[in-house]
Amino acid sequence: MKKVSIFIYFLLILLSSCSSVKINTATRKIVYPGVSSGKESMVYEIVFKASSEFTIDEILLEGNSISNYSIQNINTRIYEDVGKNNFKAGDYKLIFKTSEIDDTENNNMLTLLLIEKEHKRRININVRNINSVHRR
Repeated sequence: MKKVSIFIYFLLILLSSCSSVKINTATRKIVYPGVSSGKESMVYEIVFKASSEFTIDEILLEGNSISNYSIQNINTRIYEDVGKNNFKAGDYKLIFKTSEIDDTENNNMLTLLLIEKEHKRRININVRNINSVHRR
């Protein structure tokens, strides 16, 4: 009986160590420019917690690759160097924007491809809409 409980204990530790990135929130909203000649854009913000080091391999929005993004460490409120692409464990906010405005609920699937501990991981994220305030 003791061997079985020890085996279950180690199995639980092994299973809990596999999930090293936890998505907290994923939102998108339309940002209206302050001047009439500006363009509207859609801003995406994904807040997540990483329990180990990771690198971002690719960000896909409905199959299209996103290359221009920024990452902010929530604890220190400092933007990380995306060029190094090696991030330590902690709480982060991934931010990017697109010029394609889609008000419908259909375009809300985001895929994050990460490399953690030399293993590639694919995370599908359902992004929810936030209503924007249009003031001009």
